[in-house]
Amino acid sequence: MKMIAMTSIVKQERQLLVCVDVCAASLDVHARVERADGQCFALIDQWANRTGPIRAGLAEVLAVARTHGYAQLKVACEATGSYEQGLLREARQMGCAVAYVSGEAVAKARVIESNDSGKTDTKDPRVIRVVAEQKCLVARELPPGYAQLRELNRIFEQEGGLVAQLKNQLQAQIRRQFPDLRRLPDLLDKRLAEVLAEEYAWNPHRIVADTWEQFVQRVKGRLPRTRWEVLEHVYADAKSSALHLVAEADVALGEQRVRELWADYQQHLERKEGYRQQRVAVYQTLPEAAKLAPLGLSASLLAGVIAETGPLRDFGNARQLLRYAGLNLRERSSGTYKGKVRLSKKGRAPLRQALYKLVMFGMSGSHGMWNQLLQEKKKELANGLKAVVLLMRKALRMLFGLAKSTAAFDPRRIPQAKAA
Repeated sequence: MKMIAMTSIVKQERQLLVCVDVCAASLDVHARVERADGQCFALIDQWANRTGPIRAGLAEVLAVARTHGYAQLKVACEATGSYEQGLLREARQMGCAVAYVSGEAVAKARVIESNDSGKTDTKDPRVIRVVAEQKCLVARELPPGYAQLRELNRIFEQEGGLVAQLKNQLQAQIRRQFPDLRRLPDLLDKRLAEVLAEEYAWNPHRIVADTWEQFVQRVKGRLPRTRWEVLEHVYADAKSSALHLVAEADVALGEQRVRELWADYQQHLERKEGYRQQRVAVYQTLPEAAKLAPLGLSASLLAGVIAETGPLRDFGNARQLLRYAGLNLRERSSGTYKGKVRLSKKGRAPLRQALYKLVMFGMSGSHGMWNQLLQEKKKELANGLKAVVLLMRKALRMLFGLAKSTAAFDPRRIPQAKAA
């Protein structure tokens, strides 16, 4: 028999746990109040998910709580991504503690709470209380600089998604009117794409309307260093594509659509670059920038990571940070069955995305500090994705150690360090 010493937790101030099921229009509220005589009663209410009703509702619950000896409210809810932000903001301003509960845990606890897997708005706050009484998750409020960096990172990634979407639409439209064009993805990443879009709207009929000499003169006049073989490929592909007979109205409509998509594509590229520069500027004002500068990594990539971790001083150890990123390992075993050890993936997905970019583009490129290590791990694990994830864990531990350490950075230790 094993006996483990447990530490009892003594709360200096009594907190009334107020559990809220959040949706876009309303908030369903449940709290269990214990009176001095030992009897209990439940507070059940529904508020509109707007600032005024939330403020009035919290004030009413707080008044009842203080009547029965509670010093503070603790508001717990599931993370919805946006709908709960007003509730948490008002709760903080009124001096209440706030916390999250795991949505997955709430879904599984419904059966425990009432032996029923059904879901209703009035039932869910009770289920949230069952989970919150066992384990709450920290609802972090980032300091101003970190909060701004996270918002800039969100918009930057959003612009990146729009750029990728517009690029795909542009390629599809060009393919429709320029079917025999080779190496289109490569061409879109070069300045030649701008010339072809502005001069010819990627219309092969317009291109072959010029002679070879006129085509070369127009392109070389704007891009003198364009390689001859590239121009030869484009002109030959235009001649082949122009063999397709297309109505003039369809040609004009295709040109219009290409010009529109090209303008949108360039606009979002410029916006993305602007937000990237703002993100780096804010990152440079944070303590982590000076700590991580000796690594010699891209400030933009590091800014993306710190935007999603927030202050690294908030974490007591690297294990907590790995759990926050969802890079901690989980095992499934029962009796003689031994399952595979896998990532939990229950943390911040944007943080894992930022770490992937840092490892792949900043640390494991042709001149990266971990290029050789990545190749070795790929061979050892016979799985490229596992090798990358291993380096993501290692990178996060390294960033945490550098940010917390008071010792000077020693680059000789990095290649020799054991993998996570």
